Parts: sequence; C-alpha cells; structure tokens
Amino acid sequence: MIITTARKPSSKTRIFCKHLGRFTGWKYVTRGKASLQEFADKPFLLVGEYKGNPGSFSFFF
Repeated sequence: MIITTARKPSSKTRIFCKHLGRFTGWKYVTRGKASLQEFADKPFLLVGEYKGNPGSFSFFF
C-alpha cells in the first residue's frame, strides 16, 4: 500500500504521513503534481487536510 497527500501538503501532514508509513510498513510517496491516475495500479491511501492538519483518509483500491 502507498501513502500520499494532497498536492501541496503542510509540513504537519507530511511528517504525519512519514510516521504513519514507518508505523504501518507502507511506502510514503510525495505526490507533487502527479494525478491520482498515476497511483491507480496499486491500492493507496490519500491523506487530506483540514486547516493545515491531517483531516481525512481516503482509501482507493
């Protein structure tokens, strides 16, 4: 499973995703300008933000 974020994540969200990846053993990938279609071949977790903090999880299979 892959963990990724919104296009321009805050530093708190990036740090959270890195720690979550280490805890679960999943790979954290910086999304940048990549579309979600590039991750469609594998299941992934999209971490959303709310007011600069991690706010939602969206699983895509």
